Amino acid sequence: MSVDTIKKHPTSDMLINYAMGNSSEAESLIISAHLSYCSECRRDVYEYEKLAGVFLFEHDKVELSSKLF
Repeated sequence: MSVDTIKKHPTSDMLINYAMGNSSEAESLIISAHLSYCSECRRDVYEYEKLAGVFLFEHDKVELSSKLF
């Protein structure tokens, strides 16, 4: 199956939530299956994951209480 034969794609918001781990189990399963066939959306998720990584490294660490564990 090529990208040309895929008629519907997840929205950017859906892909961002997927990349951040904020999708429901059902939505995550559907998007994961879609990504196995769609290199275009896979590339978008990769870019969103890179942006999230940069965001994490550019911000200060937050101290957590030992009581949280």
